[in-house]
Amino acid sequence: MKLIHPKKATLLNSLALILIGISGYLIKSSPTALIPVVLVFYYFYVIIFMTRTTKL
Repeated sequence: MKLIHPKKATLLNSLALILIGISGYLIKSSPTALIPVVLVFYYFYVIIFMTRTTKL
């Protein structure tokens, strides 16, 4: 059984949450559907920043 690398799994989950949030906003026109999208962008930024820094 081959597992997905954690970074790739995080990126896939982030993309899925972004798509679900945007589609929820487009269907219901409710700005609260964009809250997960904003949080995922923040989380995505943190993951990219953390992987680029050197390890101690």
